[in-house]
Amino acid sequence: MLVFGATLIWQLSNFAFNVIGAHELGPEDYGILASAMGLSYLLNPAVLAVQTVASRESTSVMVDDQGSQIRGIVNYYLIRVGLGALALAIIIIALSPLISHALHLDSAGLVIIFGLVIPTLVATGIVRGVHQGTRRFARYSLGTVTEGLTKVCCAAIFLTLLWRAPISGMLALLFSAVAGLVVNVLLLRHFPRPTSAIRPNRHPIRSSISTSAVFGLLAILLSVDTMTARLTLPPRIAGIYAGISLAGKIVYFATTALTTFLFPTFSIRIDQGMSTRRWLGVSVGLVAAVSAAIIAFFAWAPYLVTTILLGPKYRFVASDICIMGAIFSAYALANLIVMYLLARRQRGITIALAVAVVVQVMGFMAFHRSIADLMTVMACAFGVALLGCGVLGLFGYRWSKGTLNAVAAPISKDIRKRGAHRSSAGKHRGIGSTGRHRDSSRRLKFS
Repeated sequence: MLVFGATLIWQLSNFAFNVIGAHELGPEDYGILASAMGLSYLLNPAVLAVQTVASRESTSVMVDDQGSQIRGIVNYYLIRVGLGALALAIIIIALSPLISHALHLDSAGLVIIFGLVIPTLVATGIVRGVHQGTRRFARYSLGTVTEGLTKVCCAAIFLTLLWRAPISGMLALLFSAVAGLVVNVLLLRHFPRPTSAIRPNRHPIRSSISTSAVFGLLAILLSVDTMTARLTLPPRIAGIYAGISLAGKIVYFATTALTTFLFPTFSIRIDQGMSTRRWLGVSVGLVAAVSAAIIAFFAWAPYLVTTILLGPKYRFVASDICIMGAIFSAYALANLIVMYLLARRQRGITIALAVAVVVQVMGFMAFHRSIADLMTVMACAFGVALLGCGVLGLFGYRWSKGTLNAVAAPISKDIRKRGAHRSSAGKHRGIGSTGRHRDSSRRLKFS
């Protein structure tokens, strides 16, 4: 229950952050903040990929009874991955004028702050993934709650008391990232301190690249709509669409706690050779039920939702948030299935999501004149993603060396038994050990 509560608080903090921004800034300035936050959403794939790979590898280390090496491995990757993230941050900061101009942002400072956030969130992702993969959910929850509450408190103070501008929201994001990193690193102290430098036996380079690609495509599906609205619609309409999109994302935010809890569970059961299909079926049912409940509440009290969450200026779009909630329910289900496939190291996830992204991008290029156009494209893209990932979840299989050995072992055993039976039958008919039956040269073929 700790991880459910902590993830719920973290997602509510994201939502509260956007609510404060929508109330204090108004549609036009909130549209600028939403576009700047879209950069952090595009960073999320790298952060989630780092966290997911760290979680998956930590689970394997614990299953192999090598838990004493965890802290040394974390230190090894914190230095190297952190330096890479710092180099990326320097490049982003150097290009901040060009990036801010391309996104129609009113200040390059928004991009500079985003650049400072990059190494902080990446390092936090490594440590948080270790807590998740080793099932230290109390420590995972404490770091998550600290980051979320810091973001909300800083946003409330900066936007209401200090400076009502989009840059105040980005400063709140930076402060929360630093607070989360400090707490998560301090919580590593429960692992044994390494007596000497530890180098991992293998580097999960391939899985890191594929996982980054998966989360990159998921981030594009999730966040590119607000950027498209900012670039193609009038400023006020773009801000209104950002509010509608935020309300729809509640469905996704409300189900991520389940995904966070289940990923290490899937990983452990797969490493131990146990079935996970039943867990997946139950999880899909729970996500669908939670999504249906939220959509029903949107339909029952749409004006209440828009007034509380976004403010009275958004009341006239109350009917749209119910539709957007249904659209994002498809994304929530696709995200759950993707995490299951990542735990199984399933191939083909990138292809399925890439097709959905192509549908989304091509759709936005053709249809972008109104809020209804953008919502229709989002529905089509999420539907394609859910269909592709669902097919992989039902029919895909991980054809690795271990899988092939598992399939071939009973067949090889059957071949040996048949050979022994034929040998004994040949001796009974007087055929010597060096003699060959005329049918013995036939080979049993299998695929």
